[in-house]
Amino acid sequence: MPVISKEQAVERMIRQVERYDPAELLEVHNELFRNEKRTEAEVRQNPTPLINRLVDFISGSEIGDLVFLWGFIFPARYRNIWYEEEEDGIHYDEVDRVSAE
Repeated sequence: MPVISKEQAVERMIRQVERYDPAELLEVHNELFRNEKRTEAEVRQNPTPLINRLVDFISGSEIGDLVFLWGFIFPARYRNIWYEEEEDGIHYDEVDRVSAE
């Protein structure tokens, strides 16, 4: 069962956000920021503000929020993820492993 640090989780999530296609970016942004919804036309014209908003949000999140956000950022890969305080790390099952790339 892999264990990653908060910093590693933040890094992986940011990398994933930066790779999103416009539809994925819009979906995650609008789900997390329901009072700041954007349109597909806006994100296709200039995705940078949405990417920056998500990166800032992820970077400033506490460990519990990161565990929650993992499911939004990696929806197809997320199954079992939890924070272990004694190890100060985020655990996830090997079958749901996200590559370190």
